[in-house]
Amino acid sequence: MKTNSYSKAKLERNEIERRLREELKGIDIDKITSEVRTEVNEAAKKKYAAILA
Repeated sequence: MKTNSYSKAKLERNEIERRLREELKGIDIDKITSEVRTEVNEAAKKKYAAILA
């Protein structure tokens, strides 16, 4: 059976999703995401202060 690249990518995405759900079970992802977003925004403000001012 021949699979196209889209099917293969979808299978890989599904496997990645499954593994992440399994490995991150019980972890507060929203908290981690918020912390990362805050850190990135602060770094961007410092790096691009002249543009963002």
